[in-house]
Amino acid sequence: MIDHPLFFLFMDTISNVEEFKKNIEEFRSLSKKVYDFYLAKKESSKSKQVLITKKYGSPIGLRNDFIKSHEKLVKKSDEIKQSLSEVENLLNNKEISCSACHGLGNAFKIEYFREKGSPISRIRKTIKCEPCNGTGKIKIDIDENEEALIRNFIDLVNLLNNILNELLKSFDNLIKIL
Repeated sequence: MIDHPLFFLFMDTISNVEEFKKNIEEFRSLSKKVYDFYLAKKESSKSKQVLITKKYGSPIGLRNDFIKSHEKLVKKSDEIKQSLSEVENLLNNKEISCSACHGLGNAFKIEYFREKGSPISRIRKTIKCEPCNGTGKIKIDIDENEEALIRNFIDLVNLLNNILNELLKSFDNLIKIL
């Protein structure tokens, strides 16, 4: 198992991209249904319209599913931007928040003691976090080649995300006419 902080950030980004891929496939399928419905409506073919919207209960159901799918894509796109931003911050600062103390710089220790004749007592003591030495941050080492590769990855995913956002914006108009 890889224990590097970048690994976990990359896994988060990759997970978001994979989820986005699933969402875009659903959106593509719904877009085709909306297009087919539009053509059937233009041809005044009631039977085709009914067949297309059967699964959704009505044209409004199809429209609502299309809108929900669009909203999921926009949300997932924002999550991708956020995870890329976290990777970029890590590259720029060369440090990450300590996972042991969640960036607080201290941890808590429970001590138990018993005085003669009394029940066992618990006391919560604040201690300096050992992994980050009380700073709340852990310095990471990234060589130049790794950093260049990571920055290329960020640029590529940002480019793809921007292209998809432009595509989603064009579908906003379609939603308005549905």
